[in-house]
Amino acid sequence: MTTLAIFRSYLRDHLDLSVDEMPNVLVDSFLQDASNQIDGFERHWEFQAGIWELVTVADQFAYTNDDLVDTSDTGTFLIQKIAAIYDDLGDLLPYRGRAAAAAGRGTGRPTGWTDWGQSISVLPRPDASYTLSVYGYRAAASWIGDTPTGTEVSPYPQEFDETLRQWALGRAYAQQEEGATAISYYDLANYNLGQLAKKYQSINPIQDLRMNMGGLDPVAG
Repeated sequence: MTTLAIFRSYLRDHLDLSVDEMPNVLVDSFLQDASNQIDGFERHWEFQAGIWELVTVADQFAYTNDDLVDTSDTGTFLIQKIAAIYDDLGDLLPYRGRAAAAAGRGTGRPTGWTDWGQSISVLPRPDASYTLSVYGYRAAASWIGDTPTGTEVSPYPQEFDETLRQWALGRAYAQQEEGATAISYYDLANYNLGQLAKKYQSINPIQDLRMNMGGLDPVAG
């Protein structure tokens, strides 16, 4: 995995600039902008998929992102989009539509779910503690942080390293007022992102339910 320090050195070596001429805070902002381009290029990259655990509480039907526990071994991420929810028996819980979020009537074993704003509602209101498996895609987050040490590791597969470098170099050349060179690096980064998107695009449209946009499973009624 490529660290932030390696990216910093590459950009400075390419531009033949010292730390004083291009400080870390500037280089880091270029790399974070490159990360934003990657995250924004594709709705959800395959490698952003994950599984979160939601443990219900008796008589509580509404939950937030903070109640979801990331079970991956690649870090801790918030969920942005839910693809499917399964109960503790392995059965798929259908999406019930937002109109159901206002009530939470009845109690018992969860048989469906809905969303409203930043909350997830489990229907009916759980009568006990149940462990649900939430399949979805993680939200984009800054991997550099507010006080980076240089040991931070890129959250993307290694084949994205070149795209990160290309976009960051575009930003660096723009900062040096070399507009034509900056545009050429932006174009190259976008071309490579397009090629990577073809490889990684694999969203199943049947369960393409977005956390904050809703959607209705046809069997939910």
